[in-house]
Amino acid sequence: IRSAVAEHCPEPAQRDAALGVLGRPGFALYKESKCRAGTLALEIYHAVCGGLDDVAWLAATAAELYIESGFLFDDVADGDAEPASDSSLAAELALALTLESCAATVACDAAAKAGGAGPTALRHLMQNITTASAGQHLDAILAGGTAASTDEALRMTELKAGGCGRLVAGFVAELATGDRGVVRTFTEFGADTFVYLQLVDDLRDAYAETGVPHDLLSGKNTVPLAYFRGGSTIRTQAETGGIMLGTDVQDDQYAGYRREFEASGAGAFGAVVAEAHLNQARANLAALSERLGSLGPLEHFLESIEFSPQDIPAIR
Repeated sequence: IRSAVAEHCPEPAQRDAALGVLGRPGFALYKESKCRAGTLALEIYHAVCGGLDDVAWLAATAAELYIESGFLFDDVADGDAEPASDSSLAAELALALTLESCAATVACDAAAKAGGAGPTALRHLMQNITTASAGQHLDAILAGGTAASTDEALRMTELKAGGCGRLVAGFVAELATGDRGVVRTFTEFGADTFVYLQLVDDLRDAYAETGVPHDLLSGKNTVPLAYFRGGSTIRTQAETGGIMLGTDVQDDQYAGYRREFEASGAGAFGAVVAEAHLNQARANLAALSERLGSLGPLEHFLESIEFSPQDIPAIR
């Protein structure tokens, strides 16, 4: 990854900023996760081919760069980016574009080395990037607006996070094998895994133990909060839509919102939806193991990302 950035980011300041971003702790969708997107891509390629070659490393590098650029775009869209250096949101956006451009170049290199499968893999990669981008756009529309339905929030999550998972797993699987069944199952495995990770992240961010602004006060319409707001009785419709963003909320008022959230069953609902996606990922992996043999590293990956209810106030 470092060599790719050095080759395709000739400007020293941009190169240093990119390496700073990539040097942060590894995560798939949230910082506590124990697997980088690129590592997941390598495990998938190894499971299919029994080893790693230049195509595998290039594809994994492209996946890592795409996901990292996606996180930067997400930060910029939320307006709360934490720049790797002293820079503005405009500079953060420029860095995201640089990483995405680098990812595209490396993806093309991987496709060229793969030969016949390359053009089709690139086409599907672009489709999945478009899907994830559509999810990001929908996320921005839903955030801070009127209360979204649970179906809208889930659709946004499936587009945004599912598109990222398909991007990572589908691209590398398609470069590794021409077996359409294996490619399709790995692609869906990636989608379900990333949707699960996003839903867990949403549960983590639903609210804090204190009055620190989390999604409960920020107007976000994640799956658990869309479910909660749909049955809210304490807040007015305007407040439910996220008008409270940036306003002062007293501790006792915030505690009341938290109690209502807990009583609504929103946390349990979010956890059930997340578990359904994790179970589907497990089922896909079981189907793949019947065709490819033992998939121990990928099974360990799923074990590493499974959340404990004790770690999440919203469902504790």
